[in-house]
Amino acid sequence: MFLRYAYVAVFLVGIACAVACGRQVTPNPSISGLSGEVLIKFRTIGPANFSLYNYFVAVNTTGNGQEPYASGFTAGQYQDFSYAIVTGAAYGGLGEVLPLLVQYYLVPGQQQAGFRVLNLNPSTTQLLLNTAQTTNYNEFQIIVSRSQLSLAPPTATTPPATSAPTPTPKPTNPTPKPTPTPSTTPTSPSGGPTPVSSPTIASQATWCINLFTTGPPGLPVYDALGSGAGDHSFSSGCFDVNTYEDIVYNQVLPEPLGGPQDPSSALFGFELINYP
Repeated sequence: MFLRYAYVAVFLVGIACAVACGRQVTPNPSISGLSGEVLIKFRTIGPANFSLYNYFVAVNTTGNGQEPYASGFTAGQYQDFSYAIVTGAAYGGLGEVLPLLVQYYLVPGQQQAGFRVLNLNPSTTQLLLNTAQTTNYNEFQIIVSRSQLSLAPPTATTPPATSAPTPTPKPTNPTPKPTPTPSTTPTSPSGGPTPVSSPTIASQATWCINLFTTGPPGLPVYDALGSGAGDHSFSSGCFDVNTYEDIVYNQVLPEPLGGPQDPSSALFGFELINYP
């Protein structure tokens, strides 16, 4: 329970810092030649409401082939969670911001789950809003370099984060993003060892994702892929980072009894395109 409330505080501070420092939404890019990147099309029934809800892309990079279910997030155990890419705000008025990265890990020498909140590198991360509006769903897109999800866990002398990192101020007028250049060794956004875009160990080549929506207070889960927030049957979010894959998953509709009532918090599904 402590972890859950601590996470709320960290998340709010992180979002506020991102907005205060003038982080901008990247203009619509070309989606060709994105070597080492993943494109996620996050689809909700109604238009995404970033002032009321948080939109999670939970990722398991361990290679065990298990989905990171929302029930683990709710319990504060984070089983099969390696990272989450979170877009949104816990209360209104903060506007549209680039996603934040949350890294989950076991605290060294303990069974306690920890996490830290990081800013994704804006030069290799793109958030594209209102890219599709159909009679069935609304969509926004996230393009992220896989290398940003290959960070080492904190060392034994580094405790779990209690406050968000201070982002580097960005210029008032954002510089257009250059055409992506394929690279297997991009610069680390955290200033640490340079991660690689794909695992060097074959057993870690399978990554799994899950999507869910949350909101305040206490970040309750409103919806998740499958049959809702408590679902443990969803198994369609795994892909091989070393191959080109285009995965489309649509929810079974309508939502079950007791599911989310606001279409903006109700998931339709996703499309994931992996560029090796």
